[in-house]
Amino acid sequence: MKKPLIVCFAMLAATALADGTLAGSYGKGSAGSADGRTATFDYAETKRTASNGVRKFEGKLRFEQKQNDHGRYVLIEMGAADSLGVSGNVCEFGGRGRLIILVNRKPVGYNGRAYVRVVDRRNAEHPNLDADLFRIRFVGEKDLKFEFEGLVREGDLKVAVQNVK
Repeated sequence: MKKPLIVCFAMLAATALADGTLAGSYGKGSAGSADGRTATFDYAETKRTASNGVRKFEGKLRFEQKQNDHGRYVLIEMGAADSLGVSGNVCEFGGRGRLIILVNRKPVGYNGRAYVRVVDRRNAEHPNLDADLFRIRFVGEKDLKFEFEGLVREGDLKVAVQNVK
């Protein structure tokens, strides 16, 4: 799990021309909501802020809610975020995305914005805390709205900020 973020940080640091800060989060796994929905996620998002203030975002996100008695099938995909912030063990990011649902067993897609908030509750300082938290919200065309919040059952979320040269 550490490799994607380390590789991402290393690539960004290697291409950087000025000192700055690298902030981001990555994770892969599954989560369950309080209302019985289940989902899988795989994402890695970073923001590089150079000392001159120039920002560069890189990343991807894939979220898939499984169809069951509590919810329908939903797929949300997003490329690099256009906003990202880290505060301690919490990372929030968002950007343009696409939501796909099944209508009469055929995929139908909607463009919009995805907003994600992750809480890394298991880290080096606190390895035995509660499960990590993954939340996603999508607002799309035709007043489409979707929300999912769940505790990570399998996998892990990592949130980090570091100074780079």
